[in-house]
Amino acid sequence: MKILFIWPNYDCPIGMSIGVAYLSSVLQQEGFETKILHINEELGYPYDKDTIVKDIEEINPDIVCISTGENHYSDMYDLSKKIKEKLETKIIIGGIHATLNAEDVLTLDSPYDYLIRGEGEWAIKELMIGLRDKKDISNVQNVWIKKDGIILKNKMRRFVDNFSLPFMDLDNWNFEKITKLRRGWVNISMNRGCPYRCTFCHNLAEVKILKEDFNCATTSNKELGYLRLRNIDNMINELKYIKNKYDFVTAFSFIDDTFTYDKEYMKKFFVRYKNEVGLPFVCLTTVNDVDDELLELMKDANCDLVRFGVESTTDRICKNIIKRKFSEEKLRNVFKKCKEIGLRTFSYNIVAHPSETKEEIINTMLLNSEIQPSGIRISLGYPYKGTEYYEIAKKMGQLDETTEYHNYSTGTKFKFTLEEKLWIDKFKSFFWWWLNVNQNELLYSLYNPLILELESIGINEWYNNKESILDYYIELDRKISEQLQEKNIPHYNAPYGDRPDIALYQNNRVLKKELIDEH
Repeated sequence: MKILFIWPNYDCPIGMSIGVAYLSSVLQQEGFETKILHINEELGYPYDKDTIVKDIEEINPDIVCISTGENHYSDMYDLSKKIKEKLETKIIIGGIHATLNAEDVLTLDSPYDYLIRGEGEWAIKELMIGLRDKKDISNVQNVWIKKDGIILKNKMRRFVDNFSLPFMDLDNWNFEKITKLRRGWVNISMNRGCPYRCTFCHNLAEVKILKEDFNCATTSNKELGYLRLRNIDNMINELKYIKNKYDFVTAFSFIDDTFTYDKEYMKKFFVRYKNEVGLPFVCLTTVNDVDDELLELMKDANCDLVRFGVESTTDRICKNIIKRKFSEEKLRNVFKKCKEIGLRTFSYNIVAHPSETKEEIINTMLLNSEIQPSGIRISLGYPYKGTEYYEIAKKMGQLDETTEYHNYSTGTKFKFTLEEKLWIDKFKSFFWWWLNVNQNELLYSLYNPLILELESIGINEWYNNKESILDYYIELDRKISEQLQEKNIPHYNAPYGDRPDIALYQNNRVLKKELIDEH
């Protein structure tokens, strides 16, 4: 059997889906032929339904598998309908949007034949083997099946502790080009699950599904078995394989939600990584999940950058909307320790939450200005359907269901006034100016006039001439930054034209473009 995976990755930063890469390798291990269509304009393969359907006809797969989130779901739905018009192939839909909204996605009149909820490696293997060998597939866990005018809704399967995986399928991607466009960084995953329950994240929504399917009393990680670590031997062997096979790989980016949640386990891993892999790496964690000893071990293992989720520092937003709050004292201490040992830091922030005010957004910038991360990223709050964040916004009457974006840094789906949306648009375009005004008097004198000037631009002028206005201020900002760098005056600027959501602290330990995983 020939299985074709389709992964939409357009109008957003280029990358490779490690989820699809593992699904493909699991099937290859069972003797299936697999192929991947990676839809991305930087690869010369933009989203064009007619071209994609024509290519699918030439490939002539037995099964088409589509993995997508909400941002690209409507396009993938249209594509699936067109595939059904041209071919008789079965279509499987998977991904986090399908997992959280299975009832809406797999309907009797939808173009999909199967839906996979949650992690798909074991489910897709069992489903494909059943289809190939003409066995009964009606009870495959994690899989919903359209059959004889009804939908069979199988429950989720229990998780495997300390799991192992076959190495990612990298040959079905334009791996070299993707990696070089990312300056040599390769995404990889060490663990699964998350200890936290932030409303904006899929983890909270997913554990609620698991609680029901597992018939558990709570959504605790212990009861659900949701937190799992990959077998260290398996992980190290895959890292070594990638490093040794591809000489254009310069570093690894661990995309785990909370990389260091099991400190003792990670201490063992860092020793192995240092001795057997050694390439620079970047990871994502929280200030609650590191201590001085662990940070020093990470640095010693060649960690180049730690990404921390700061998200928001406003009590009202943290308590009532995102339901996540870390101690500001802990934030300060962790960032201070990282500076002391020369470990670069990255601060992730979400702004424009439903009902969030200008003052609350600026409040988050104040703390970032104080802790001085090496880099900072700003995202706009995005209410993914199926999350508690979506339900909170809906109850507040803050949802704007008329807009849709392929990238959650593009625009807001919340009901702000026109004036508020205007300010948010300006802020996200030059947010680092608000960081600079709180650094010292010199930077205040340079950047506060720019903020006032920016804020004075009227709504018609901004939206009618946005491109030229942005070009003017970006060039002005570049010149000011160059002058400051000549004088060795630390400050923030956004050096990547293709990533205006990322600003870097320009000092003697600046994150160079070739050394940072900005995705």
